[in-house]
Amino acid sequence: MSGLEVLARMRREGQKAIPVLLLSARSEVQDRIHGLDVGADDYLAKPFDFGELVARIRALVRRGPATRAPRIEIGGIVVDTSARAVSVNGQILELTRSEYIVLEALFMHRGVVMTKDTLLDRLHDSDSFASRNVIEVFVSGLRKKLRSAGAPDIIATRRGHGYLVPALGSYSCPDDVV
Repeated sequence: MSGLEVLARMRREGQKAIPVLLLSARSEVQDRIHGLDVGADDYLAKPFDFGELVARIRALVRRGPATRAPRIEIGGIVVDTSARAVSVNGQILELTRSEYIVLEALFMHRGVVMTKDTLLDRLHDSDSFASRNVIEVFVSGLRKKLRSAGAPDIIATRRGHGYLVPALGSYSCPDDVV
């Protein structure tokens, strides 16, 4: 499958919140138009200056929150990033601030293994001396709360690597947020 086919499939399946910068040897105007029409957020033809690549990535990151879907639903679990709330089958789930941050990160990066260090960085500034084991405590607490609310066991452990949730689900974004 080509990169453009992967991108088209992602967009068809509702994964519109993931920013995509296409790097391609195809530099004709029609190629760039096609790549953007398929769903890329930006297009850079090879050869390119590394500084320009970095600047374009920074621009995509700056747009971050405005391009993310505020509601992510997987297996009856809804993470509403604008309200910073989680519900299971329509019932609000009470989470601590740290539990919410961990769950939101896993949902925002669904299908990607998040290391303990990455999750810890989201919880604390880089000067923090918190142990990586605190992530295990938060994930364990999340699993118990989700299970008791009737949610499926959605947080997977990749031993020696980290945690992830599957890249399935629906994502909604009000028209005025896009």
